[in-house]
Amino acid sequence: MMTILRKLIVCMTLLISLSAHSSPPSESINRISVYINDDYPVINDIDLPGTVELHVYDLDLKDKATATINRMVKSRVGNRATSQNAQKLYQDEFSRLLNSQQWHPLYSMLQQGGVAIENTVRYGIKKVPAVVINDSAVIYGESSLKEAIRIFNHSRANDG
Repeated sequence: MMTILRKLIVCMTLLISLSAHSSPPSESINRISVYINDDYPVINDIDLPGTVELHVYDLDLKDKATATINRMVKSRVGNRATSQNAQKLYQDEFSRLLNSQQWHPLYSMLQQGGVAIENTVRYGIKKVPAVVINDSAVIYGESSLKEAIRIFNHSRANDG
């Protein structure tokens, strides 16, 4: 859970940084999507203008949510399960979890993780970290957002 909290803090810092600065990037960048997991993060080491949409997709989020759900249900069942009643106990405890206040944040994590996976397929992301700029250019293996943008701008300058 600490990793999720840390990522939320990083994302909030990124958003605050985006809204606090308005210097334009050297190329017209409108949207940046960053694909990460726990092993391959990307740091936001550049001030982006508030007009640039920044989306961070954690490809481990769905698995983390599933593991948390499994842990919570198992904890709720405790030592009460026997070979005769285990399936029913787990189903009942899962139903209780679905109807509890604890479900909403878990559902949100599952949803965000699903969106990350869907976008990974949509953009043909092959590995992480990956930075997608303007829904078209993919920069792989770069853990610095500043460097990914430099690579994008350099590529555009050479293409033009």
